[in-house]
Amino acid sequence: MNFNYQYQIRGKKPSTIGCQICQLPMLSTGEVINNRLPLKIRIKLLISHQKRQRLKQRYKKTARAFRKIFRIQEKPSIPPPPFPILNLKAGEKVRVRSWDEIALTLDKRGDFKGCGFMLGMKKYIGTEQTVFKPVKIFVDERDLRLKEAKGLVLLEGLICEGDERYEHCDRACFYFWREEWLERVS
Repeated sequence: MNFNYQYQIRGKKPSTIGCQICQLPMLSTGEVINNRLPLKIRIKLLISHQKRQRLKQRYKKTARAFRKIFRIQEKPSIPPPPFPILNLKAGEKVRVRSWDEIALTLDKRGDFKGCGFMLGMKKYIGTEQTVFKPVKIFVDERDLRLKEAKGLVLLEGLICEGDERYEHCDRACFYFWREEWLERVS
């Protein structure tokens, strides 16, 4: 999801940004013009996780019945990724796969299983790195909930240095790396 909030830095024109930090108006140095969350997120925060799960199940059941009545074929299943999950541990040495191998896993938005491959990550392609730690649980700042993760790791010292698209953010977050984008160095 992309959050676009307008904010105004003292003396400058209002601008729209798509970075996570913009959803936290109290950390902003500027004056917040529009601090309302998108409708989809506000609804998510109102409905409990269990109710959302039940609604999803009802939707899937209704969709299956609809497809059966009107003889609509279901979507073909997504083929498994070409590379296995490695179950990496802290301290293991890995090599970032080539761009051709990584591109095989990405969809048209540049994501794989919900994890985006950012432009700043390209400079590490082909390099050997050390696993800092596997990611089991993280806080999703979009809805401020703990989320479980499988197949994600953080690599030592590989930190986002900001991007033009996000107004050169100074936050310094670790990149999330999918294990399918890495290979063990023996």
